[in-house]
Order: sequence, then structure tokens, then C-alpha cells
Amino acid sequence: MIHLLRAAIPRLGAAQLRTIQRSLPTWLDVEHLPLDETCARALARLLSAITARTITLAIRSRTAADSSDKVDSLAKPFARHAIHVLVAYVRALLSSPSSSALSATFVPSTLQRALEPGLFALCDITNSHDRDAALVGMLDSAGKTIMKRLWSSWEAQRYKGQ
Repeated sequence: MIHLLRAAIPRLGAAQLRTIQRSLPTWLDVEHLPLDETCARALARLLSAITARTITLAIRSRTAADSSDKVDSLAKPFARHAIHVLVAYVRALLSSPSSSALSATFVPSTLQRALEPGLFALCDITNSHDRDAALVGMLDSAGKTIMKRLWSSWEAQRYKGQ
């Protein structure tokens, strides 16, 4: 989903645009109507909702009237997958020279800012072991730099309480 937020570089040729369009779903038009900031905010809300604690009402029967409500969170089951979402975000920010379709696209800065709350929520549930493993084995040097920048901005806002 994060790769769908990429936009085409302005003034591309028709052949390059066709190559980009072939790498994306048919319903997405990166030239005329790419995904916008509202889509990025919706994705950030989804990522934040995964880590939020919600109250689930227990099904009450007539005999078990004393059963209490339960507070659940998807954070623990999703925690081992969160680092892969963060790595996908980092890879979406990088232009991949091996794929001509991806090298002619970018993630606009407005979408990056709109995604930050959701990415920070994922940083909250990611442990340092998974982060270090991603830095060593999943990312190249440019990806490591972006991941470290993301992690340091998360730590800065975490201690400010924003």
C-alpha cells in the first residue's frame, strides 16, 4: 500500500508513464490522479489504530451477567510485522535504479508528513532487536540513513509528548 503513494516525476515521456502504469494497479492513475494526502492520512490512521487499545464488549448471556469488558490491542500480534512495513516505507522513499518504473517516481513530502503519525505508532511497537536486524540485513546504506532519521525523529517526538 505504501508503494501506491508514489507519484510520477513531472514531464515524463509516454513510454516511461506506460512503464510506471504497468507496475501499478489499473485503477490508479499516477499522472492525472495519484493518491493524495487524504489517502496518506487514512493509512496513518489505520496504522495508529492497529496499535491503539480498544474495548471489546463481551457477549453477555443471561447467566453470565458478571462478565467484564476486555481491553484488546492488535499491537502485540502485529509487532513482528511492523518492521516490514517500516522497511517498505523506506524502500518506497528510495529510487530503485534496478527498476526503471520505480526510478521515475517519488513520494511527495506532504504525503511523508501525513504518514508520520502512523509510522511513529509502528516505531512504538517495534523492538530494538527487530530494528537492528532490519538495519543490518534488509536495507542498503541509503535505506539505513533514512531509517535512522525516521527513528531519531520518532525518539524526539516521543520524549516531547507530541
